[in-house]
Amino acid sequence: SSVFDVPICLVSLLDSDRQWFKSHPGLNCSSTCRNVAFCNLTQHPDADRVTVIHPLQDARFKDNPLVTGYPRIRFYAGAPLIVDKAKNLSVGSFCVIDTKERQNLTEKEKTQLIHFAAL
Repeated sequence: SSVFDVPICLVSLLDSDRQWFKSHPGLNCSSTCRNVAFCNLTQHPDADRVTVIHPLQDARFKDNPLVTGYPRIRFYAGAPLIVDKAKNLSVGSFCVIDTKERQNLTEKEKTQLIHFAAL
């Protein structure tokens, strides 16, 4: 999380119903329901990186309980955890979350996000 200057950094795995956090510094829970997961956006076949800069102003997320309640997400950036490039198969995401509004990631941070997801 210090690389991106954010309080929350997650490695999440997705199943049909839940988002499981395998690493979750800065977050006091180990899973959420998949229907509220920002990380769902990273699972689209053409997504290499997803950023949500103002979730309170984004129709997809403004009523999301992760925005309106704990942890009060105000910025999200994530990249898919691709396990099979040929099949474009992803099992989750690496993401960074801020609880205060901020601008987009720098170009260097965008590259680092994708590299962390590829580890």
